[in-house]
Amino acid sequence: MSITYRLAKLSDLPTLDNILHQAVIALKQQGVNQWQNHSVTKQDLELAIERQSIVSQPYVWELNNQIIGFALLQSTDPYYRQLKSGKFSFHGDYFAIHRVMVSDKVIGKRVTKQMFSDIQQIAHSQDIQILRIDTHPDNSKMQHIIVRENFKYCGTTIVGDGGLRLVYEKNI
Repeated sequence: MSITYRLAKLSDLPTLDNILHQAVIALKQQGVNQWQNHSVTKQDLELAIERQSIVSQPYVWELNNQIIGFALLQSTDPYYRQLKSGKFSFHGDYFAIHRVMVSDKVIGKRVTKQMFSDIQQIAHSQDIQILRIDTHPDNSKMQHIIVRENFKYCGTTIVGDGGLRLVYEKNI
């Protein structure tokens, strides 16, 4: 299984919208109130692609020229400026990893393992040594992935919709 990645393009939006829809349904079925009520939309993905820059880098992952995953790397996150509880162990430039999603066609095939490995390579290539990520307290699947990838729990933050998120970081 040879998975590649590249920066996202506007022409990827129909596929990304489909993967987003799959993710929203999966979270709902798991009883996770994350990405529900249109808190993440096709328009959010479109905006991320349109505003692509050194501070906001949307990536897609492909298998056999088919998009199977997406993640957004941002060099700043306003919700990480002041944690509700806890503190960061590492200071300096970082990437915040957001909108991690994979196609339901590849669930269980460890695609996120490859994605996080690639994200580390991307960070290294841009002299970034710190990765940060957050997730909903009920999103046990994402928490498992985050811990598997050796991120350490730092505390909590409150995001734009008022929801509590568990925050993790990793020094690479």
